[in-house]
Amino acid sequence: MKKDKTIKTIESYDKNAKKFEDKFLNFKPYREKILLFQKKHLIHNKATILDIGCGPGNHSRYLYSLNNSYQITGVDLSEKMIELARVNAPNCNFIKDDIRNLDTNIKYDAIIASFCIVHLSDNELIEFISKLNELLNNTGYLYLSFIEGNKTGFIKPDFFDEKIYFNFFERKEVIKLLTSNLFKINELYEYDYIEKNGSTSKEIFIFAQKNN
Repeated sequence: MKKDKTIKTIESYDKNAKKFEDKFLNFKPYREKILLFQKKHLIHNKATILDIGCGPGNHSRYLYSLNNSYQITGVDLSEKMIELARVNAPNCNFIKDDIRNLDTNIKYDAIIASFCIVHLSDNELIEFISKLNELLNNTGYLYLSFIEGNKTGFIKPDFFDEKIYFNFFERKEVIKLLTSNLFKINELYEYDYIEKNGSTSKEIFIFAQKNN
């Protein structure tokens, strides 16, 4: 029986969690984007932040170091990633949960969705973007990153031993989804991620605001 794409992907993340942490815990290019977002859109104290697909807590850890009044909750479906996150960012709250089925009445001042949508199907992304609007306070802010392209399938990252499901999205389609769900695009940035084999992936970072 063929495994569900999410089950297979999470099993891979569990097996490679430490390698992922070693690669991205202090990855300068992503820290620079988080710092930009923080300076522009998280200027007030005690902001409530939801870190979706939090991995080993790299963004939660960094945001808390920038302002220790932030109230940060991280969510990930990988048990091993949650274990690492609780060590890396002990002052933040981490929950094992499926980002596709988040069930909470809490609304947040900001949401970090860093490369988590790359593991969603096209239909799952539509539902996910709609859910993000519901999870934000009025005029709340969204940090969203993904890899640009038009292919889908199982790919082995250069620092993993197993394959994970990846979905690449065209920026115009993501922007269309965001605007149709009442988000205003504030900024868009690009980054060329260079793989070990020399190939380049175009990574997109969008800073948006709920605009009901």
